[in-house]
Amino acid sequence: MKFDKAFSYISRINQSAAFLFILSLILLLIFGLGSELLDSRKPKAGEIAVSEEKQGSADKKILSFSRFHRINGTDVMTADISERQASIGPYERASNEKVKNVIFISTKENKAHLLFPHSNYLILSSGTVTIGGRFGDNEGEAARAFIYQFIKADTNKDQELNEEDSQTMGLAYADGSGGVEILNGFDHLISSDAIDASTLSVIYQKGDKVISAQYSLKTLKLISSTIITDLLALNPHG
Repeated sequence: MKFDKAFSYISRINQSAAFLFILSLILLLIFGLGSELLDSRKPKAGEIAVSEEKQGSADKKILSFSRFHRINGTDVMTADISERQASIGPYERASNEKVKNVIFISTKENKAHLLFPHSNYLILSSGTVTIGGRFGDNEGEAARAFIYQFIKADTNKDQELNEEDSQTMGLAYADGSGGVEILNGFDHLISSDAIDASTLSVIYQKGDKVISAQYSLKTLKLISSTIITDLLALNPHG
């Protein structure tokens, strides 16, 4: 009986030790995850935290800037502004960063302005227009305009702004000012090139049509538009 009681005590002690060990592992895991979550909510080097209280939430957005570069032919530097939610963990941070705005800084006046007055849109791409090509900064040619593709609304109702939603294209002057929407609700951009110093050619797909449009780089307005896929329709009298 004494041995049975001793073994019973030892068994209880072992069970208690095992329980305390498992409990300590759980607490360490909770502490580690909590520290990781708190760490992800803090801005890192090159990031800033912006309050969302104006939108009815006490959460914060974490914003980061890409490298600033000068737009050729202007006295303006530009950089993308990316956003991530503060609650995103560090392992998901890079994949959840989304470009939400573009900033322009005048090197003469040292004044800045944004492409959009808010950060509610998702910018898919942006760059300068030159006669040599759309992204002309690396070619040394003066920029003729600034062009950008973005998503304005969740058109496919999947609770997320992404490339599956209807796209919009905007055009601004080379310094990022005067931005206007030139295309809405298109599906795919095929090409966009300056064909001369004052004319931008944009070819895009909308539904089952491919359209060629030309815009003035001086007024940012449409010059002409034609549906080039009409040439592919079969002629019943041919």
